[in-house]
Amino acid sequence: MTSVNSVGLMNTNLPVPVSKPDKKNNKAVAFKAQDSRDKFVRQPQMMSPQDAALYKAVQEQQKEAKKQKLKSDITTGVTVAACLTIILTSLIQIKTLRGGGVDAADKALHDVKIKFQDMTKSAMQKLKDNESMNPKLKKQLESILNDFTCTPEMAKYASLNGQVPPKMFILYGPPGTGKTYAGQTLAKSLDANYAKVQFSDIASPYIGSSSVKITNVFKTIREEATKNPKKKYVFSFDEIDSLISSVKGTENNQHIIQNRTSFLNGLDSIQDLSNVIIVGTTNVNPARGGLDAATLSRFGKTVEVELPTAKELLSSLKYHLNTSEVARNHDFVGKHEKELADLAEEMYKQKYSQRDVQKLAEDTVKRVREQLSKSKDYASEEIHMEYLKDAMKNKGIVTGNLGENTGSSITDREADIINLLRSLTGIR
Repeated sequence: MTSVNSVGLMNTNLPVPVSKPDKKNNKAVAFKAQDSRDKFVRQPQMMSPQDAALYKAVQEQQKEAKKQKLKSDITTGVTVAACLTIILTSLIQIKTLRGGGVDAADKALHDVKIKFQDMTKSAMQKLKDNESMNPKLKKQLESILNDFTCTPEMAKYASLNGQVPPKMFILYGPPGTGKTYAGQTLAKSLDANYAKVQFSDIASPYIGSSSVKITNVFKTIREEATKNPKKKYVFSFDEIDSLISSVKGTENNQHIIQNRTSFLNGLDSIQDLSNVIIVGTTNVNPARGGLDAATLSRFGKTVEVELPTAKELLSSLKYHLNTSEVARNHDFVGKHEKELADLAEEMYKQKYSQRDVQKLAEDTVKRVREQLSKSKDYASEEIHMEYLKDAMKNKGIVTGNLGENTGSSITDREADIINLLRSLTGIR
């Protein structure tokens, strides 16, 4: 049988067997007609204009259908992958909350890098030699030093119920007043090893992760102190208010409650260690009720760190300037005693903090460094009073209210408002 297609080509339509003859059972062979015209009709150049247009439209429709199918497959794959990720993360969080610990795969998520510094090698001054520290603060730290030297035998003889005084205390005050510095000075006075963590080192968006990190921090402290029982250790938790906010307003925030519980358990886990002091620093005044009462009861003292007096500012400024070779070589401090004292009075009026003084000294010395690229003789370059005065004019006071350069420290009322917002939003 033959036929002629639309463009005049001869096609042959012959029956074609679809299976081999079954000689054994003498069954008839099945035949199917095969039309081979499509092989020729599908050549656009051999079609009529109407057929070619129709053919092109069909081809475009088939391409679009393939594209949509591929897009749908990709979307489905991404959705499945996202669901698997959510399920896996949830399983890890549930395991942590149930106390199942962590696997090697998610160990890095809960690690907190802690590096202890041997303060015997530090150039810092010991407490007895420090003239830049507020006398009231100095007296409080001396009392803490005495508590640290209290042995069980001494406590048995001269303590209520024979209890050894808690080797834990909190330093509070405006930002930049030297709370961290006070902790380091204490460690230097004890020839201790010093380390600290900030809340940002512990914070995590994953439920349960922060509490595990807190537990790991105390585990590290215990391991270090037990390994070297004759060595003293001072460990500081900066921004401790982020860990021990008042219970009020946080009942529904399991994340905050869980962190506070882990911190309390951590404190209890190291109370038997006689060679460890725990320091907490915060901008919040504990007397205003912003901190958890149960946690405060674990600490022996709460010590206020106030803004420095003019005398302390002067001593601090001299110290920082003299850490530079250029000031020492040209005896800048000795030559300008009166002028530096006047500047200290001005800094006191502007409510400078210890951190402000350090930055002021850095900015002053930096101005000398900028001249060295133009100088042929480094030794001839020195600090001029104009550098220091210009640095003061351009200085932004870091103790201003929420970043404003007003020079006033953050108030207790503002601290209360900030803590309330933290409690309501869960933002630390």
